[in-house]
Amino acid sequence: MKNNHKNAPTAILFHMAGSNSMGEYTGFSHELADQGYHVLAVDTRAGGGKFNQINKTVQHNSSLENSGYCEATPDVEASIRYVREHVSKGPVILVGSSFSGALVMNAAAKYKDLVSGFVAFSPASGPPMDGCEPEEALAFEIEGMVILPDSELEYGWINQQYMLFKEHGIKTMTVEGGIHGVSTVIDDRINRDVSSLRAHIFDLMKNMITDKEKKVVFSVDDWEIVTYERSALGSKMAILFNQAAGDSKQYLSTSRKLAEANITALRVDLRGHGESNNLGIFDPRIEDSKTMLFESHNEMIQIFQYVTKKLGYESRDIYVFSASYSSDEVVKSQKMLNLDVNHFAFSPGSLSSDSVLFISQSNHLVSVIKSQNERKFFANMFQEIGTIAPNVSQKIIDGSGHGVGILEQNPKFINEIIALINL
Repeated sequence: MKNNHKNAPTAILFHMAGSNSMGEYTGFSHELADQGYHVLAVDTRAGGGKFNQINKTVQHNSSLENSGYCEATPDVEASIRYVREHVSKGPVILVGSSFSGALVMNAAAKYKDLVSGFVAFSPASGPPMDGCEPEEALAFEIEGMVILPDSELEYGWINQQYMLFKEHGIKTMTVEGGIHGVSTVIDDRINRDVSSLRAHIFDLMKNMITDKEKKVVFSVDDWEIVTYERSALGSKMAILFNQAAGDSKQYLSTSRKLAEANITALRVDLRGHGESNNLGIFDPRIEDSKTMLFESHNEMIQIFQYVTKKLGYESRDIYVFSASYSSDEVVKSQKMLNLDVNHFAFSPGSLSSDSVLFISQSNHLVSVIKSQNERKFFANMFQEIGTIAPNVSQKIIDGSGHGVGILEQNPKFINEIIALINL
C-alpha cells in the first residue's frame, strides 16, 4: 500500500502459468505503487516457481498443484471482492499475463460495476482455455488494453483473436521484439530499456480511472441529491457545489482537469438543481422556491461525512468549490460539523458575519474570487471579508462572470487553483 491514501485505486496483478506474481512483476509492481496505486500481487492455484519465487498458494495447498487455467477463475474473482472489502473503495484495474490475461478480461466483463479497467499481456486462448477464453466476454462496458509481442501475431489463432479485440474497440498494442506476457515491459528480461513503454501503459491506465464518473445519490429531507465522483490517483478531494439556477454540469471540464492532476472530484447537484429535482426545481422567479436554497447545508453535511468517514479524506486534503449562495451554505455545514476545510468561494453571496468570522479562523486555504465586473454587492462583500478575515486570499479575475461562470470565462484559472492545491 506504500503510504497511498486508503481510497486510492488498486492494481491487482496475476501471473502466467507455472509462475507467481511477486516474482513475475518484480519492479513493475513497485512502479505502480510509485504511481499512486495500491498493489495486490496474487498467486493463483495455476502457478509455480518461475522467476525465482515460490507460488505460496500452491505451496500451502498441495491439492491445488497442477490445477487447470480456468480453475483459477475463483482466485481472480475473490481478489476483486477482497480489495473492495478490505483494501480500497477506489477504482480497480486488473492486470493479467498469458492465461491470467484471459481471466482478467472475463472478470472485467462480469464485474463491470466493481472494475474500472484491465491490462492483458499476451492473453491466452485455444484448447487450454476451453470454457474461459477471452473471446467469450467481448461485450465490454469498461476500458481495457491488450499488449503482446509482434512475433505472436505469426500464429493464426492469436492473430485472429487480436483482430477480434480490435473490432470490439479494445485498445491493442504490439511490441516489436517483445516477449511473452508481462516480461515484455521488464527491462532485464527483454534486454533493453522499455521505461517509455511502461510510462505509456501507466498513462493509459490512468485514463481508465479519470475518464469515468461514479454516480452517488444521497437522500436528505426526502430530496434525492445526485452527485458524480471522478476518481484519481492522488490523495486529495475537491467537492464542487453549484450556484442558484445552475447545476454540476458547469463543473464537468473542471472535474476532468482536477482528476488529470490527481485530485478526486465530486460534482454535486444541490436540491432543486440539475438531477436533484424529485421534489421540484429551483426557479428564481418564484419567491417560495428560494427557501430550498437555504436548506442545502443539510446535504452538504452528509456529503462531508461521506468524504471524511467513508472515503477517509482528512480535512486538510478536502478542497471545496462553492458558487454564490452555496458559499454561505458550505460554511454553515462546516460550523455544524466543526470541520475546517480548504475553500474556494466564487462570487460568495450573502456570507453572514458569523460565516466570515468562521472562515477567518480557518487553518487551511480559504480564497474568495470575483470577476472584475461583478455587481457592486460583491465589491462590498469583498471589503467586509478583507476587514474581518485578513487571512483570506482575495482574487479578482477579468470579465463579468458570476460564480462558476468565472471558471467558464477563464478556463486557464483552474490551473492556478490546481497549483495551489498541489503545493
